[in-house]
Amino acid sequence: MSTRLSQFNMGITDFTLRGIIRRVAMGSKLYPPHYYRFAIICLLYCLCPLFAFSNAMEIRSYTTSTGLSLRAVAIIACCFLFFHKLIPIYYRNRYYNLYWCALLLWCLPMLASYQLFLDPTNTLWLTNAGVAGIILFSFAEQGSALLLLCVGILIGSTLGFCNLKFLGHEDITHDNANHYVSYTYLFVTIMATWELACKIKDSTSLTVINKLTGLYNKRYVELFLTDIIEEARKHDKALSILALSVDDFDHITTSLGENAGSMVLQELGNRIRHSVWHRDICIYYDEAKFVVVMNDTNDLEVKTVAERLHELVNIYPLTVCNTNGSYSQHECTASIGFTTLLAHDNAESLLVKMNKGLRIAQSRGGNVVVDAEQVE
Repeated sequence: MSTRLSQFNMGITDFTLRGIIRRVAMGSKLYPPHYYRFAIICLLYCLCPLFAFSNAMEIRSYTTSTGLSLRAVAIIACCFLFFHKLIPIYYRNRYYNLYWCALLLWCLPMLASYQLFLDPTNTLWLTNAGVAGIILFSFAEQGSALLLLCVGILIGSTLGFCNLKFLGHEDITHDNANHYVSYTYLFVTIMATWELACKIKDSTSLTVINKLTGLYNKRYVELFLTDIIEEARKHDKALSILALSVDDFDHITTSLGENAGSMVLQELGNRIRHSVWHRDICIYYDEAKFVVVMNDTNDLEVKTVAERLHELVNIYPLTVCNTNGSYSQHECTASIGFTTLLAHDNAESLLVKMNKGLRIAQSRGGNVVVDAEQVE
């Protein structure tokens, strides 16, 4: 389980723009954020420091700094979020993930780090930075939140250093010791928030991870297969999918017990996972059915993989626990149906073809491999 969760959180160290956007988009699909609620909270977060200034002189001093310009951009971006449903679907699908990623990065870690770097002794900015971390981890999946946090702190601190070094505002205090203390407090707040986010969101990660096998489940296919297809077409790469079902699985559970059936699924899941490329996606679909989505794999290659998996199940017996508690080797067979993405296919039609191939394999008595494209 922990292995799959670590793979589920892969991409945390991908600091490229595409990697960050992909990670944020994935997190938004798994945990859909409340955009209107975020817009209201973030607006208050951006406006509160302006309300804290007690007189016109302080406001005028603040307006001379870059901070107000950065905060004004954040406020406008938050207001724009209220009208996101008015954006045409084409542009929303194409650019909305970039906008959401930039909004989280700009409004929270970057803005907070910038102000804290310039004035680390001000309790207002210390509180502001802590609140930014809490908001970020509340509205973003923890992996993407950590990515945005690291990049935002880097950008914000760089802007603050440039402001301090080259503009030299008189109303800015600079003390190395205070900087260390401030960032220590910020680090403690962030780590506490990180632990809270992990506890909450790891418990909901089972929405896409099957606890028994540690593989992705059917919900993952429903959420991401369309995106996987679009990505393959965008880069002009082949995409194939296969379904493997254990023959007579009901007989195994009735004769050997539920524990034996669970062990069969666990061992078969491990064999499938270690028999495909790392880029391929292994899914426990339902009952005794596994699905493998293979990126950059054409019709000939998927046939080779299907035959290899078929032999892997047939040749090597599976270890099961009998009803009396003893262990034994049990021979199993599997039916496999596979297909390849064609120009007119979408996620639904691809799954229909895959299931068609599997049904034909089962109707032939099982223990065969069927290419859905080669049957009428």
